[in-house]
Amino acid sequence: MCSVKKDIEQQNLDKYEADEGFTLEFLKPQLAIDVNRETILDDFTQIMLEREALVLELLIQEGYFECGGKLHENTQNDIV
Repeated sequence: MCSVKKDIEQQNLDKYEADEGFTLEFLKPQLAIDVNRETILDDFTQIMLEREALVLELLIQEGYFECGGKLHENTQNDIV
C-alpha cells in the first residue's frame, strides 16, 4: 500500500495543511471513521471526510490493518 522510512522525520506539509494545523496521529481505523463522521463543518468537508471513512471501511474489510490476526503495533491504542 505504501512504503515508510525507519527513521522519524519532521512533517513536510503543504501550505494549506500547515494553515489548517494538520498533525500526524496514529489511531485505530474505526476511531478515525467515527471522528470523520462526527466532524461536519460544511458540505465540502462532509463529502471529503465521508470519502475517507468509506476508504477506511474498505481497507478494514480487506484486512489491511491486520498483521497476523492482530492490529499493527501502531494502531493498538486508540491514539498512540
